[in-house]
Formats: sequence, structure tokens, C-alpha cells
Amino acid sequence: MRWRVASVAHALFLVVAARSELAAQTTARIEGTITDSVHAAPLAGATVSATRLGVEPETTLVAISDRRGRFLFDRIAAGRYALSFSNAMLDSIRFGGPATQVAVAAGRTARADLAVPSSASLRAAACPGVSFPAGTGALLGLVTDADTDRPLTGARVAVAWSELVIDTTANTVSSQERSVLATVDADGEYRLCGVPVAEWLLLQVQHLSLAGAIVRTAVGATGVLVHDLSFSADGAMPLAGDSLATPASAVGRASVAGTVRRVSGEPIAGAQVRVLGTSPMSRTDAQGSFTLSGLPAGTRELEVRQLGFGIARRAVELRSGHTTPVEVRLERAITLDSVRVMARRLRYPQFESRRKWSVNGNFMDEVEIESHHATTMTNLVGLLPGYTVQGDGPAATLVSLRSVGFGGMCPVNVVIDGMPEQRINDVPASQVGAIESYPHGGGPPQFQQPCGMLVIWTKR
Repeated sequence: MRWRVASVAHALFLVVAARSELAAQTTARIEGTITDSVHAAPLAGATVSATRLGVEPETTLVAISDRRGRFLFDRIAAGRYALSFSNAMLDSIRFGGPATQVAVAAGRTARADLAVPSSASLRAAACPGVSFPAGTGALLGLVTDADTDRPLTGARVAVAWSELVIDTTANTVSSQERSVLATVDADGEYRLCGVPVAEWLLLQVQHLSLAGAIVRTAVGATGVLVHDLSFSADGAMPLAGDSLATPASAVGRASVAGTVRRVSGEPIAGAQVRVLGTSPMSRTDAQGSFTLSGLPAGTRELEVRQLGFGIARRAVELRSGHTTPVEVRLERAITLDSVRVMARRLRYPQFESRRKWSVNGNFMDEVEIESHHATTMTNLVGLLPGYTVQGDGPAATLVSLRSVGFGGMCPVNVVIDGMPEQRINDVPASQVGAIESYPHGGGPPQFQQPCGMLVIWTKR
């Protein structure tokens, strides 16, 4: 009896082994790696698609590359496959090169090594025949009418940025403001070749003597960025020649709704959400949800703030009568260990150093600030040349009066105790010990932007 049981078990083992061997002979494998030629490293986390060709219906399989850029399609049917891949970096440049075709026979393994083209190849594809100076790239995209979704032929895209100018003779560092215009062609496309890489760029659509919102972006290490824009006459601002208009906050019939979460996915309650250049504000609920309505259509910039987290800003496409969904992830702000100061000569050494050597800045120390008896930062900033304040209360925005090729608001980078992109009323005037103002460039190089900078030091 035991012999019969053992024989049956052995027979079952032989059947399973035979079937496994048969499956190995009738199925195939495709393996390979993906190389990120921009960073000269494996491309981890990419989504690889393998579509079987010549069959009905076509079947697409998906695999994810590991930390070494390796991917594998195991036990697949023999035949011809088209391989393609994507990830977040490629999405930003809309990379969609030709698919790689691989033929694999039953019982065999085919190898396919894929790669992201180098930044030089990507720039050459974006701007054929253009010679790029070091540190520059290409910015391109579509411009549409937000009300009709049709190409906005003939509109212009204004782009501005700051370039550092180092005077080795005078030992000074200042900024030179640059602005260029690109005309939207018949297909709705704009293209700028030779813009700086890894620097903040300010973009604005201008059409029929009207100007849309200003949004920020930056060309990454790939050297190419595709950034689509849209424009609506509702909520647009009149172009003001060589000066920047500061009209009332724009309004409209568009809405945006979504959630704010940590990078790990947990919802964040109490975060403040607004669309720059508009009045509505909202705070997230316990689920991290928010809704903003009464917004103008077109490309706008959404801002999310929460204590203990870095400020998040992202472009959103708003449409009149519609609600745009969005999800924002906030990263924890890095906090430094406490530092015990044993002795110091100056309470604001960086302020004093720049006041001594700067040729572009305006400076107010604690004595001068107290002499004005200002109750709010809005009142205090009104004493400085080159700025005006748009709005009231916590949402007030400091705006430059200098022209950088835009019509409409041009927000100033407000730096409070080394933290950039703050709001002017984030600190009460009674707590301010020193102010550095750079409406015409200059100041700390790491905080420079085309629309100027205001550096605030709280009392110590």
C-alpha cells in the first residue's frame, strides 16, 4: 500500500516536471536594462511596456525597472514585441522616441537594452541646428485658449530670468535681468532655445494687449522642458508698457479641488491653499481635502503652505465652469539642531556686510525701523522704493514695479531669516530688526529672482 502511494506521488512529480519543461520550451523571456544617459546612471523605477505585435487583440505587458535599471518579462508568448518606457523625468520632456522591436522564439531569452538619449541629443531634437552655450537648454510647449481649447495663434510667451554678473575688480555680485519673447505659431506651439538650465524662469502669455498670470518653471538636467500654457481674457490684466500693473485680484467661474498629503501619503489637515493672484483661500480638512472656487480660467499657480513643511507651488490648468482635480505632496522642512552662541560682535552680520559693500541695495536697521512706528509690514515696505503691496492681511503679496517684459503682477522674493518665498505679513513689523531691499538686483545670489528681493531679519 505504501509502495502504491509512493508510486502515485512519483508519477505526479513527473507530470508536473514535464509540464514545467514543456512550458519552458513553449514560452519566452525578454530581459534588459535602461540607462539614463543624462545622468550616466541606471534608470530605476521606469515603467517598461511590451506590446505583442501581429496578433489580435494586441496584448501589452508591463514591468518596472529595479535600482540597477534591470527589467524582465518572464513566461511570455513567443513572437514580436515593441518595447517602450516612461518615468517622471521623461514625462516632463514628453519623450516618446521610437519603440524598440524585439523578436523572441519559444524557449529562448531575448535581450533589449534601452536608454534615455543624452541631453545634447534631446536639445538637438527640440531645436534642430541650434548651438547651445554651456548651461542652457530649450523650453517649448503649446499655448491654447482656455475657453475654446484651440491654439492661441499669434500670442506671445514672455520669459524672464536673472543672470549673475561678477565684477572681480570691485568684488561685487549683481544680477542682470533678461527677458525674451516667443511667438505662438499656427499649430499653437512656442519654442525658446538657449534659456538657462536649473534657474527659475517666469512665464506669461500675452495676447491682444492683455497679459495672463505669471507662473514659474525651470529646465532640468535633461536640457529640455515641455510646458503647456493656456490663456483666458477673463481675469487677464492689461499690458502696461514699461511698468507693471497691479490690478485687483482676478476672479472667474473656475474651481480647483483636491488633497494635500505628506510624501508618504498621509493627509495633512489645516494646510493653507490659494491660487496666486486671486483672493479665495482654503484650509484642508482632516482628510487633507480642499476646494477653491471663483477663480479665473487659464494657467495659474497653486500655492500650499503648512507649518513644518516646505512651500509647494505647482501650475494648474483652470477652466471656466469646471473643477480641476489636483493632489499636492508636501515635504517636511529640515530643522537644524539648536546652536549655542557663546559670543558675537554683530546681531546681523550678513546684513552689516552687505550694507557695507552693496551698490544696489537699500538698508534699514533696527533704529531706523523703530523710528517709523510702523504697525504692519505693509506700512513699513511702503517706505522702500520700487515696490507695492497687492492685497491685504496674511495673503498680501509684495510686487515689483520694475519691468521685466511682463504686464501684471511680478512677485518679489521675500526672504525671512534665510527662508525664501515668504509672504510680507508673515512677520509683524514689531519683530523686524533689519531689512535689505534689492529692487534692481543684487543681494544674496541664492535668492535672486527677476522681480527683485526683500530680505528681512527678525529681532535677535
